Amino acid sequence: MTKKQKVFLSYVHTGKLSTVTDKNDAEYKNDFVKMYFNDENIKVSSFLEDELDVSSTVTIVLIGNDTLLQKYVLDEISFSLDTSLDKTKNGLLGIILPSYTGKLSKGLFPYYGQVKLENSEYCIDESILPEEMSLHIKNGSIKLYEWSNNPSEVEKWIHEAYERSLVLEESVS
Repeated sequence: MTKKQKVFLSYVHTGKLSTVTDKNDAEYKNDFVKMYFNDENIKVSSFLEDELDVSSTVTIVLIGNDTLLQKYVLDEISFSLDTSLDKTKNGLLGIILPSYTGKLSKGLFPYYGQVKLENSEYCIDESILPEEMSLHIKNGSIKLYEWSNNPSEVEKWIHEAYERSLVLEESVS
């Protein structure tokens, strides 16, 4: 039996509707929460009144066009990777939303400056990612994925992110 994960969602709380999907980041967040509403293994929370959730075990960054330009998203990523507080480092993963209109390149092997999405034939330009997140992607502790409507697949990503955080925690200790 796998441990129940408490997931913290980092996303842009407002924003323009995508011309591709007619949804903004907050609407995708709502879709994500609905996907896990009755799941006993996943509990979802998000930024609430300037308090970050210390009890979360995994942080998911829902990446849309403006996500990584938001200071609070960058703060949430830093908080999730921080072990100096009375908490362990969260597992962390990024999910590219269908509303993302930035450049995605096809290819099994990314060119210099690109990051391969784990569940897709696409790569994303590394320059759109915060430096801290990019460094952790390079060392394998953070993975990026293309949006999936399959709850089992996403749950697997969540548990893998949690497991990666434990391995990294042990290697630092």
